[in-house]
Amino acid sequence: MEDAINETYSIMRAVPLTLNSYPLICNKYMQTNRDFFIRVFNDKSQAKELLVVHPGTDRLLPSAIACAAFASVFYGEVNVKEYYRRFNPDQMVSLGIERYRFVGVDGDVCILKSDDNKKAVNSTTRVPLDFGLNIRPNNGSSLKTGTQGSRGSLAKVAKASEYLQGLVGGTYRNQAIVQPLCTLVVCSRDKAQYIMDRMTFIDDEGVFRFADVFPAAWARSVDEKRFYFGEVGKSVPTVLFTNRISLAREILHDDQDYEKRIFAVILDDIESTESASEINDIKELIGRRQNGRIIIIQSADKISDSINAVISDNTRTVVWSPEILLSTIDDLYHQPENPDDRAIMDIINRTIDSSIRRDVVKSLDAFLEFKYCKTFLKKLVHIREKAPDVDEYILCAYGLINLFEQAAFTMDEYERYIESNGVRIRSPQKQVGRLYELADSLSDKGYREDAQLVAIALKNAYKSISAHNFKKDELLRCLQIASDEGKLCGVVVPKKSFMNVIEEICSDFPQVRVILSSRLSQDVVLDRLIITATPNIKRDGFNPLAGKAASETMLLEYGDEVAKNDCYQRMHERALAAINSAAKRSAPEMFGETVDTKSFDTEDQVDEHGLDEIEFLERELTNIETDAVIGEALSHLHSSTTTLRAIRFVQFDTGEWALFSKYYTAYVFDEKEKKLVEKSPIDLLPGDIVIFSADSEKITDFVDDILKRLILRGNSTLAEHYERSKYWKKILNDYMRSKNLTYGDIAGTMKDLGHPRHAVTIGTWLREDSIIVGPRDEDAFIAIGLAADNNEIADHAQLYKESCDHIRSQRIKILNYVQASIIQSVTGIRRSKGQDSLSRDETSYLGDVQKYAKKLTIERIVPCERFAPSHLVNRPFGR
Repeated sequence: MEDAINETYSIMRAVPLTLNSYPLICNKYMQTNRDFFIRVFNDKSQAKELLVVHPGTDRLLPSAIACAAFASVFYGEVNVKEYYRRFNPDQMVSLGIERYRFVGVDGDVCILKSDDNKKAVNSTTRVPLDFGLNIRPNNGSSLKTGTQGSRGSLAKVAKASEYLQGLVGGTYRNQAIVQPLCTLVVCSRDKAQYIMDRMTFIDDEGVFRFADVFPAAWARSVDEKRFYFGEVGKSVPTVLFTNRISLAREILHDDQDYEKRIFAVILDDIESTESASEINDIKELIGRRQNGRIIIIQSADKISDSINAVISDNTRTVVWSPEILLSTIDDLYHQPENPDDRAIMDIINRTIDSSIRRDVVKSLDAFLEFKYCKTFLKKLVHIREKAPDVDEYILCAYGLINLFEQAAFTMDEYERYIESNGVRIRSPQKQVGRLYELADSLSDKGYREDAQLVAIALKNAYKSISAHNFKKDELLRCLQIASDEGKLCGVVVPKKSFMNVIEEICSDFPQVRVILSSRLSQDVVLDRLIITATPNIKRDGFNPLAGKAASETMLLEYGDEVAKNDCYQRMHERALAAINSAAKRSAPEMFGETVDTKSFDTEDQVDEHGLDEIEFLERELTNIETDAVIGEALSHLHSSTTTLRAIRFVQFDTGEWALFSKYYTAYVFDEKEKKLVEKSPIDLLPGDIVIFSADSEKITDFVDDILKRLILRGNSTLAEHYERSKYWKKILNDYMRSKNLTYGDIAGTMKDLGHPRHAVTIGTWLREDSIIVGPRDEDAFIAIGLAADNNEIADHAQLYKESCDHIRSQRIKILNYVQASIIQSVTGIRRSKGQDSLSRDETSYLGDVQKYAKKLTIERIVPCERFAPSHLVNRPFGR
């Protein structure tokens, strides 16, 4: 172990690893964090966990991945004879740049065979076992031996493997070739793609992509993984990415039962709504592994109560507070040699210098009635059995109060925006009118008088800011001061519908950037940030007072908003309490005995006054709104009796709604990258453009709808493939229902039959909200056929695999067709057809993509926990 420690330190300190062609470790801050990562892998003590709370420096994740990848080489063990058991007779394999068929093992040699040709018949190659570890499964499309068609890709992977062998030395040659261990990384898909695209080794020997040196893949499910830069010449991933904690847990369970390759887990920016129990399950599973390690990398602006639940006594915790940065980073004022170094130092200096000023704006007299309004509305919320008109009254009144308090524009400006842009947002004037109607006819007569007084108060408030708004005046004053001082300024708004109005107001200041609060990140380069209003408080939701996206932050607030914003401050203190306590314990060990830990001192107990009440109120309002929307949708008859667990409640700019389930995959159009990307519901944000079926009342999968239309065109081959891709799932589902079996029962049967599959894998195949086409290996279909007592599938497993592969390929082509159409509609640019594109005849037959798919922009998204009828989930409904 000591040798491994020394090896890791010496290699990682000297490795020529780059990001964006600049050294990954570019300053003292990056060096210190790299050493933390190395230390957690090399430590012999009980502490197997590291939490790093950083100021928004995204380079820490690639550094942690690189350290884990090298650690997997040093701690991996290779059983030479066992290695060859993964190959089946006649399986296509590669050795160097050549493709062969695997024959078997004879004593101490491995026998490979080449296809007959004009020059040779029954040609075999015998490779000593010790020198055949670079024999790999060949996953390319070619079914012939030789080098034709794969020379380039195989050569690139072979050279990358040789390069790694040279880096780690002869002692670890076998481990470098086989790479027996794996690191599981949970992060956003965009971040994973960015790292894999841009992280390279650069030295005198050449340029090698990290993903070729350490094969990396993206996991869509337990058994569906896609390698970065192709899978030719690659066996199993050394780095496996996913964006779902739940899927990471399933992958670990599956790995625990079978391969036991995963030795490290890296969690990047845990979402506030992630399940603490699932994270702790991951910690428990990885804690059982030999040399098992877990690293959590969390940006300070995304700290929430959920992090506290996963901190244990064994968690070494590093918090890069302003005081720690000042006392430990001795090159704060060095001249950065590259843009990435400069960006890191800007963030660090911004964190040290940052300040938040709360500017209480003069309130209009009409706003003084809000306290009375809120008191009455809270009384209504606490009524246990409320009539539907009372619920509507509550939502309407609270919606108006929130609008009036959060708006930094006049109501006349907002009404003009709604009218001129055709936005499906109810006009505030009409909402006031509806509030009057509800108040006058409230079913509970005992509350009518107070309800009418609230309606009058809100009508007066609407009139008072119809043509003049003090918040707008203050915003413009602050922008003028910033402009005079030469400061780069950003304006933060809480709702997407506010952005266009504020952009118009700020048009005299062209350098000003208007930002949606949920999309505020450390990537922005600003001197001053003006927050016009804070969103409604939600436990573990976005906290505008937690981030330090600018050196100076100014919060504009009315006197009536002070209490809410005080709660935001207390929520941040509460979330940091356990983290600071852990950081204080760890600081002497991580930074040295002389480090000053006073910055981690916290109050014995954070003042919770008002927090519980306001959080309860927000939960109740969300429940009322969700019940009202779902209740309206349920009033339309539908045959669905099954339910799905929804975790996100979404409102679109059209006025439509959606409930998203945990395992749903949304297709989102990335305007910046001009492409369709897959997102988990927990990754969705206001402003995201989500693609649905044009006939969303009947169809949730628009890709499947287009696929069926291509079949109707008369493509019999596609029809056969499609039928098989659906048949295996129907057979297995029907069999389970008829026998009243669980996923665990089926997993047990498959294991007994010699084709083991984990219960979570089977669940992934069969979930109603999953878009999995089918397993990717032939053996899985044999297992399905045997377990479901279906000879058709068991005897034709290869055929079913090929059909699922074909349908997967066709789905990719359809997505590219939709993507190209959206890009053309947005930019006017027609993209040339690529390899994964539908034929000209197919696109001509399909015609305008708007017949099959529609775009909806998320206006608002809130966490929820409820079971809903499946016909309402993962599709837009209502208006």
